[in-house]
Amino acid sequence: MLKKILSPGDVAPDFEASLLNGKALKLSRLRGHPVWMIFYRYANCPICNLHLTSLAFRNDILKNINLKVVAIFESPRESFPKTLAGKPYPDVAIVPDPARKLYSLYGAESSLAGMFHPKSVTGFISALFQGQKQGKLEGKFSQLPMSVLIDPDGYIDNIYRGRHAADHIPWETVDNFVERSQIGMWQVRDYI
Repeated sequence: MLKKILSPGDVAPDFEASLLNGKALKLSRLRGHPVWMIFYRYANCPICNLHLTSLAFRNDILKNINLKVVAIFESPRESFPKTLAGKPYPDVAIVPDPARKLYSLYGAESSLAGMFHPKSVTGFISALFQGQKQGKLEGKFSQLPMSVLIDPDGYIDNIYRGRHAADHIPWETVDNFVERSQIGMWQVRDYI
């Protein structure tokens, strides 16, 4: 039996996971808030950490509308303290998922062609020049980034599947989602 590929308008699959700080996160408890789930590669991925660090520049805006940001990594908990120490990360719920349960639940994709895409290579080099460090590879080498925007009612508003390692959801898409969340304007859903 083939697993259904998630798409906008679907109810976001619920899950419970342990956060990096040891607290529990249950997705359904975030109902009433817009949620941005970001599937990264591993804790020491320079491109992933550069993107995560860029959230710090928008943290005040995201917090003002009470957007809940959940960052999922393939690494075990032990890999994070060195990576996160002293970094200016915003208030992000970080989920270590070395068993890749959430990647499977949400259909996060991988691609060797995407990893060797020229923009992956330039993204990697750019991240290194901006101070990010390459560490131990944990998880799937070919894992691509993915973002899932979930509306306050628990429905998927947008799924952005990266085509290469540096391909994250455009800020304009997140800004549009944030704007609609402020005025309570969500897509019309087909309930049939």
